[in-house]
Amino acid sequence: AFFSNLEEFVNRITRHPDKTSAPLYADFLSRLAMTFSHGEYARDNRVRNAEQIAENLFEKALQSYPCDRAFQGLAMIQQKQKNFPKAMALLDKGLSHFPENKDLCVCMGVCLMNTGDFHNALTYFTPFAHDPALGQYIKICKQKMEL
Repeated sequence: AFFSNLEEFVNRITRHPDKTSAPLYADFLSRLAMTFSHGEYARDNRVRNAEQIAENLFEKALQSYPCDRAFQGLAMIQQKQKNFPKAMALLDKGLSHFPENKDLCVCMGVCLMNTGDFHNALTYFTPFAHDPALGQYIKICKQKMEL
């Protein structure tokens, strides 16, 4: 019964009308959404419509307050669906609120790589070149730019 009603439970989540709680509410919704897009519920076959639930939660979070995780989560769903222009539009909006956010920058760089724009992708990776996890992305961009 729990899993068959999970989407309904999620849709019933509401925020107290107090405006000061908006950042916390957006943060909560984005974290919950991640469980549906990348976490336990994403991998559980008993959960129906996990990606759509995640998308709805990310959007609800952003309607409440700008949240870096919600921008990233929505963009990653669009990337997965190969809708790179929509993903990049979401990331642009997220970066307008959080210009130095590493996760948003990396996500944008990956989108740009997927569209073949390795030069611009590199500009999103280089501020974080000290991170060994980005070394492979930087290397690929430089190799592709030499061709």
